[in-house]
Amino acid sequence: MFVKLLPPSIRKYLQMSKPERQYELRLTLWRTPLLYILATFLFVAITLYLDVGIGLAQYVPVFF
Repeated sequence: MFVKLLPPSIRKYLQMSKPERQYELRLTLWRTPLLYILATFLFVAITLYLDVGIGLAQYVPVFF
């Protein structure tokens, strides 16, 4: 009953067999945005650590 309330695209996905679902997941672009988001968080963490944790601003020349 709950499945009938879902949009057709999601309903189709839920009715697939397990191998079909895995194949579809490999074909979709879900991994790429996830990797970009994780890489962004990593770069932000490194930048904050260098700026706040180490105080790197003291050791580099002023550009502006």
